[in-house]
Amino acid sequence: DNLEVSGATVFERDYAFATAKDDFALLNKLNKGLLLVRESGEYRDIFEKWFGSANWFEQNKRNLLVTAGILVFFVIGLFVLWFWNHTLKVRVKARTEELERKAIENEALRAKIRSLHDIAFKMESCTEEEDVFDLIVKAATEILSFDYYSLDVVEGDYLVVKRHSDNIEVNSRVPKYEGIAGRTLRTGKTIILDDVSKEDDAMPSSSKIKALLSVPIGTIGVFQSVTIESGSFNNEDAELAELLMFHALGALERIKKTREIQF
Repeated sequence: DNLEVSGATVFERDYAFATAKDDFALLNKLNKGLLLVRESGEYRDIFEKWFGSANWFEQNKRNLLVTAGILVFFVIGLFVLWFWNHTLKVRVKARTEELERKAIENEALRAKIRSLHDIAFKMESCTEEEDVFDLIVKAATEILSFDYYSLDVVEGDYLVVKRHSDNIEVNSRVPKYEGIAGRTLRTGKTIILDDVSKEDDAMPSSSKIKALLSVPIGTIGVFQSVTIESGSFNNEDAELAELLMFHALGALERIKKTREIQF
C-alpha cells in the first residue's frame, strides 16, 4: 500500500526486481543470485522458458531470413533488369547502326543508278560504237569503281579487245566461245567467280588475277572486270554492271540499225 508509481520513467526494461531504496542486503542477495544462475546457465533456461530465446539473433532468425531472402530476390531482380536493359541497349545500338549503314548504302546505290541513267542519256546521242565504248569505260571506272576491266567485242569468230585498263595484261584476241568470256557470250548470263584458278575453262592473262565479273552485252560482246583479291564481287556489282551493259546494248544496236538503214 505504500508504493507509488513514478511520473517519469527512470529506467526502461522489460523486467526488473524492485527493492526498497535502502535495503542493500536484499539487493546484494538478488544480484548474487542472478550472477550464480547466469554462470550456471540456469538463467538462460529460465529466460527461454518464460520469455523465449535470450539470443537476439535466435529470436529474430526467422524475420532475418525472410528479410535476407527478400533482399536477395530484390538484388537479383535489379541485376536481371539491368542486364535486360543493357542487352536491349546493345541490340538497339546494333540495329540502329545497321539501319544507318543500309541507309548510306541505299543512298550510294541510288546515286550510282542515277549516274548510270545519265550515262544512258549520253549513249542515246552517240553515233559511233567507239563513243559507246568510251562511255562504258567511263561508267565502269568512275561510277562502279572497277579498276581492272576489259571490253571485248565479237568480230567474226573472235572476241577482240576494244578497251582495257592499262594496269593489267589482256588477251587481245581469243576464239569467241573459249574461256570465261566465251561462256558468258554463249550462255548470255553474268558470271561471278571468287577465284578463277578453280575454273577449268578460265584463261587469265595474269596469274595475279583472282576474282572475276563477266557480263554479256547481248550477242555483241562481253565486259569483264577482275581483281587481285578473291571474292571481290557481289550481286550488287553484277546488277549495276548488267544495267550499264543493257543501256550500252541498246545504244550499239540503234547505231547498227541506223547504219543499215543509211546503206
